Amino acid sequence: MANDLFGRSVVPVGGVYSSDTAVMTVSGTTSSGVGALVQNVECSYQQQVTQLFELGSNSAYMQLGRAQGQLTVGKILSNIDFDRALFNSCAGGGTVIIQASSGCYGQGTSTLRGKTLTGVFITQYGVSMTTQDLLIRENLVATFVAMQESTPSKNPNEVVNPASRAQTVANAAAAAAAA
Repeated sequence: MANDLFGRSVVPVGGVYSSDTAVMTVSGTTSSGVGALVQNVECSYQQQVTQLFELGSNSAYMQLGRAQGQLTVGKILSNIDFDRALFNSCAGGGTVIIQASSGCYGQGTSTLRGKTLTGVFITQYGVSMTTQDLLIRENLVATFVAMQESTPSKNPNEVVNPASRAQTVANAAAAAAAA
């Protein structure tokens, strides 16, 4: 096997991944989010689980709590006000969809199943300014009540509703049972 300049084995490239197709859309806006200059998105979804035991038994019981999520968005201030719907708490919160495909320009074989966050409410807003690069950065922290997985599509800007996906699965199961 060939060696490189440092005498190490030449390693093949296992794959190429890019975020060319990553999109984040927010409900209740006229914009798709493009031009909002979102720089990073981070979300987590968790549920409380309490393990219970009883006297006289070796069984463990799992008490499940309610699920809750947190979303953090870092963006550069721009004239695209895509997040305004998330600030209106009295409207019931917004919906955020995050989706991407692997490979350059979405030509890869793997797709991040779209994550649909519902009941999104901004809980914290911050702003920072730097004179060196003349950028105004916004930092948003939100809580959300549910995360659903959307069916991926070939078009990274299109996300299929999770409810219609569940109906498709139910129809396929009914057809298989009838056959």
